[in-house]
Amino acid sequence: MAAVVALLTALVGAPATAKSASSADPAIATALAKIAANRHSAADIRLIKRHPELARVVADPSRTTVTKRFSPNLAENGSGAKVVGPYAASELCGWVVVTVTVETILGFDLFVWNHRAEACMDGTNVTRWLLRYDQMIYADPTIYVRNLDSHVSGTPASQATSVMQRHLEQCIIRYGCYANWYPWSAITYYGNYYYSWDFGVG
Repeated sequence: MAAVVALLTALVGAPATAKSASSADPAIATALAKIAANRHSAADIRLIKRHPELARVVADPSRTTVTKRFSPNLAENGSGAKVVGPYAASELCGWVVVTVTVETILGFDLFVWNHRAEACMDGTNVTRWLLRYDQMIYADPTIYVRNLDSHVSGTPASQATSVMQRHLEQCIIRYGCYANWYPWSAITYYGNYYYSWDFGVG
C-alpha cells in the first residue's frame, strides 16, 4: 500500500511549483508537450518509454479507439432501414452509446469516456429526446475531469443531433498540468429510424 501511495504522490498533483519545475528534464518536458499537441516524433515516444513511470500515464495518440453500441431496433445510416416489430408509422424509441478510449504508451487505459443519447422517431421526424448524458467510465489518477460542452437539436425535426465534448486536464508532478484532452462525439437520429455518429479527441 505504501508503494502505491508513493507512486501516486510522485505522479499526481497540481501545477508544478517553481522548485519542482526547475528539476524537470527539459527534453522530457518538450516531448510531453509535443505528444499532448499530437506533433510528436517516434523519438519523443522512445524518450518517454525510457521512463516507465511516465510511459504508463502518458497518452499514445496512436492508441485511440472508438466503439459504438445501439439498440437493435435501429439501423446505422446507409445500411438499410431496419424496423423491428409493429413500429411502422408509429413512434419508436432507441439508444446509441459512443465510447472513446485513449491508451498510454505502455498500453494502459488513460481514460474511457461515454456519450449516450436516447430519442424517439415516428417514421418521419425525430419526435423527442429521452435521455442525454456523458460518463467517465475510467480516468487515470493524473486526469482531472473538467467542463462539459453539450448541444442538442430541437424536436420534432426530420433529424436531430446530440453533441457532447468533455474537457479533461492531465497533471503530473515536475511537469505540471501539461495536457488537455477534449473527447467528443455527435449522435444524429433521423425520423426514418436511422442513426449516424462521429467522434474526435481534441
